[in-house]
Amino acid sequence: MRARRPALLAALFLAACSPPDYSPVRDWTEAASLAADYRSPALATGMLSGAPSSAEGDSLRAMQEALSLHLSMLSLVASDGVIPYRTQPFAERLARLAPADAAAQAPMTLLGEQLAYASRAMMQAPQLGSLIKKTDPNAQALIAAMTAAADRQTNRDRGNAAALAGNAQYRAVLAQIAEGLALLAERSGTLSKGESAYYIRAAEHRLQLTDAALPRPALLLSPPAAAAPTLPPRR
Repeated sequence: MRARRPALLAALFLAACSPPDYSPVRDWTEAASLAADYRSPALATGMLSGAPSSAEGDSLRAMQEALSLHLSMLSLVASDGVIPYRTQPFAERLARLAPADAAAQAPMTLLGEQLAYASRAMMQAPQLGSLIKKTDPNAQALIAAMTAAADRQTNRDRGNAAALAGNAQYRAVLAQIAEGLALLAERSGTLSKGESAYYIRAAEHRLQLTDAALPRPALLLSPPAAAAPTLPPRR
């Protein structure tokens, strides 16, 4: 029994010295970033065909890009990386906001400034909880503006059952992203602890299931046609 004691003490010492594990936060924010960047079949088809999008459609797309980038940067910090944007990363996207989406102007601006500050301050994983807590109010306000834009789109899509179902599902995705960010902010001081990891992993699973139910453009999902085999010339 005594012979095992040094090995046990060494294992406990290594466990105590191991760096905090932020992989649950990294994985949730990565999944949320991809889900936020969803393109409806109509929008994706229009972009692929070169058709111009409406001003409001492009405004919603700008908000999607901003939220997706914010979540992606949180994932980067959770991986102990440094945000590369030392100045406002949303400048071009802010210019694309439509008058109907004026409620997104302030939170997008502030969120971009917070990311730029985090970059200049070289924030990494140890500062992840603080960054999440400080940015959460602006992220929540941006999601609320996106939900309002999706609601207006729903009103325009009356009579189109497929579009209505897609809009409803995307609003469910936004709601889960908002809930997940609130969870991270609430547990900002214990993000690497076991109980927090359990709840974050559960939120990631729920989000992935909701995201998987979003309708995807057939044009994007269809596998490329297999090329016909080339036969050697007859001799």
